[in-house]
Amino acid sequence: MRARHFAIYLSHVGFGLSQKVAGELFNRDRTTVRYTCARVENLRDDPRIDRMLDALLAAALAFTFSFFSSISEPQS
Repeated sequence: MRARHFAIYLSHVGFGLSQKVAGELFNRDRTTVRYTCARVENLRDDPRIDRMLDALLAAALAFTFSFFSSISEPQS
């Protein structure tokens, strides 16, 4: 498993991107995204990997929220 696999998984499952869009972001086909997500989902049976993915998703969502909140605030 590579970091890219976890990133593809989180973009599709965590951020809700379609398989097609997630594939385009990583220059992969949607069928590759489907296969990758299935593999990562199987790995989530390991509690350590499950916790790691939950933490990565929480950090990514927090960063995304913070980033978009800062650029959408009106400048004084």
